[in-house]
Amino acid sequence: MTMSNWARLRRLGIRRRQVRYLNLTFMNELIAPILRQEPAERLTIDKAVENLRQRTSKLSHWELRARLVERDGDKFVTFFKNVYHVLFRTISHLVQRTPPLPTPRPGTWD
Repeated sequence: MTMSNWARLRRLGIRRRQVRYLNLTFMNELIAPILRQEPAERLTIDKAVENLRQRTSKLSHWELRARLVERDGDKFVTFFKNVYHVLFRTISHLVQRTPPLPTPRPGTWD
């Protein structure tokens, strides 16, 4: 593994080819083809973006709004963080009808 790949994996919270957060396990299948040793076998950015769109379109609103939960986190602390997140963050976004994934308005990037 190259140093740049190692740095990218650390930034995403991935150690030993396993995602550090419980609710980001779907990223394993997205990252593996991008980090192949042979450059010819790697996915192009267009294919990677398309794969990400396909995978996130299958996730529910609750899964998309969920906070990151560490795999090795303290259960007691995690419970209170989850309660806070649902009561003060998720419900406020639902009331305001904010989409879980921000998407640019058409014509913004033209």
